[in-house]
Amino acid sequence: MSKLYYVTESEFHDLKSNILSNLNNYLNNNVWIENYFNSNTMWKRELDVSFDYQELIVSKDACHDIENAKKVFSSLKSLTLAQATDDRIWTYLTHTIYWDYMIERWSVSNINKNKEEYIKTRYFSSGKEGNPFIRNGISRLWWMAYSTYDETRENPFELTEYLMSSFSFAWNLLTRNFSQNTKLLKFILSSLLELEWVPKGNENVSNLVKYINQVGGITILDALEKEDVKKVLANYLGK
Repeated sequence: MSKLYYVTESEFHDLKSNILSNLNNYLNNNVWIENYFNSNTMWKRELDVSFDYQELIVSKDACHDIENAKKVFSSLKSLTLAQATDDRIWTYLTHTIYWDYMIERWSVSNINKNKEEYIKTRYFSSGKEGNPFIRNGISRLWWMAYSTYDETRENPFELTEYLMSSFSFAWNLLTRNFSQNTKLLKFILSSLLELEWVPKGNENVSNLVKYINQVGGITILDALEKEDVKKVLANYLGK
């Protein structure tokens, strides 16, 4: 069992406010955060959390995101929601344990414009829409799995696999406020799966999510049961 840490508050702000001066470090293959804080051994604190580390598939290719989401969630299954929304934990993980994965999957060297904002978004957490933690390179994997994991299914990650089968599908759903209700999100996904709806292209996905939002304008989505959700979606799909 591995130890899990978080970056302490002042050091976290130091790191985040000095992205540009550390830009070369984000182009480096080696973990550098220990050297950055030099002799300051107080830059991190241990968390009393079970961390059953599983090595990720290191690749630029998004096709491994589903498998990596399962690995990250399984490794950090005991995280509380308060901890899962603590940027300092994900910042520690992106800059240390998962550094090899980050510099491959979310390479800064491939970004031509606004590297600072890219680092802020992928190596920390940033964003105005929905849950900013679906942007961070590691927390996004955990949140996608957490939001869809269902122990009652033969394959508990069936809804995770369905959601993540399309980046546009996952992004459009998880940036909407209604997705913060994971019970409702699972109702939506399981209904679409049963209705054999396949997410194809941005417009197809965008129109579906807009329709769900429209329904939310006249109905309290959180109050709907699974069969109600399925009827709403079947009506949209003409089934």
